Amino acid sequence: MRAELSDYSEDVQDLQELLKLSKGEVKELRERTAAKFLFKKVNSMIEKLDRAISSLEVGRHEKQETASKTVAAGIGEESCSELIKIDEMIDAIQKVQRIPNQKKLEFVAEVLSHLDTD
Repeated sequence: MRAELSDYSEDVQDLQELLKLSKGEVKELRERTAAKFLFKKVNSMIEKLDRAISSLEVGRHEKQETASKTVAAGIGEESCSELIKIDEMIDAIQKVQRIPNQKKLEFVAEVLSHLDTD
């Protein structure tokens, strides 16, 4: 998803450069408001996921330290089970970030095209 957003941003920049080079042949080229909003919203969601992963990784590190101390003392099954849950959450969030979901992108494109006609 992050790569696709980067590609989109590069495409917008390329189109703006082409507009400058066209020397008036193309009168107007602009990014739709809905596309700008969607781009910002998706970037915001990705940043939130990154912060959540960072927070979970800090929590996992703390739990690992606590678990290793309590296991040495003979206690700690609960800490180990919490550590596994944190690992599962991190894995799930990372999977969501990596999914190249073409159908979602097609749906977004369809919604944007409907907004253009309205």
